[in-house]
Amino acid sequence: MKKKTILFYIFFSQGYTSFWNDCISSGLRGCILTELSYRGRVELEKTGVRRRTLANRKVILLDDTATGDVLLDEALRHIKETQPAETVQSWIEYLSGM
Repeated sequence: MKKKTILFYIFFSQGYTSFWNDCISSGLRGCILTELSYRGRVELEKTGVRRRTLANRKVILLDDTATGDVLLDEALRHIKETQPAETVQSWIEYLSGM
């Protein structure tokens, strides 16, 4: 999914991605979290009685085994080292500095 999203945002005439656009950059950072979830490395905390939006739920590390993808592995390392767990919104903001 991450690769498809990156390829979608390539400027074919210039050959580079448009990371200057915050919306695209946030989308790509969200794709990193989504890919980690698909691979069973992270999950979102359960909602419980108090219903929270996805952005306000915490990202929980399930498995810190390397994926073989540099970006995913770097994100996993940061998630593992961060205590207490942060929210999805926080991770999307933090991953911009990777």
